Amino acid sequence: MDSAVIHSAPYEMLAKPESETLLTLAPKSVWGVTVSRDGTRQPNAVEDATKQLSFGFVTFCLEAFYGFHRSRAVCLLPVITTSARLFRIRPEINSLDRVRAAGAPNEVAEELNWLWYYHAPNGELLDHNMTEIDAYKEGNRYVQRRAVAEQLLKLWSSPHWIAVVNIEAVAVAVKTIYRQFASLPKDFSGDKLIAQIWKDQKSAAGAEHQPL
Repeated sequence: MDSAVIHSAPYEMLAKPESETLLTLAPKSVWGVTVSRDGTRQPNAVEDATKQLSFGFVTFCLEAFYGFHRSRAVCLLPVITTSARLFRIRPEINSLDRVRAAGAPNEVAEELNWLWYYHAPNGELLDHNMTEIDAYKEGNRYVQRRAVAEQLLKLWSSPHWIAVVNIEAVAVAVKTIYRQFASLPKDFSGDKLIAQIWKDQKSAAGAEHQPL
């Protein structure tokens, strides 16, 4: 669903977060390997890149978008760009023997400009995310607000879907995703919550500077 592709912070701005429109823009993949031009398997750069991104995602979101510095929610999409060519094994290829026997990637796979990569969170990532979120909660009383609490719960298991894009196709991929995102119905009623928090923060700051 769309809310598993992009994370809206600090409240859900998508009017229909359960809709599945963004994932229809490109093929989907659940695993990847790195292979040199001569067919030799290399250290898994795909796994390394997704791990680095996933372990920094929640921290970045909390620091940048859960501090109530903006008047409106922001949607974040995790993206990995690469200079490597991207191939996805064709759906009808269901035998490892056929993959091993292939003399070139295009015999068993289709080359893509970009794709959606599903990142399943493991226990290590979930523990890391929870530690970051718990630390954020300790000094922020606004996490009690329902809209914020619901988004933090979604953030705990994020990210889910990552756009992996060949660097030469970045402009096309961004334009495609943005066009679809712009067409999605939005609900900015949460702006009232941010306005209330801003007012509360301003009042609290004023009280701290009152002369004794």
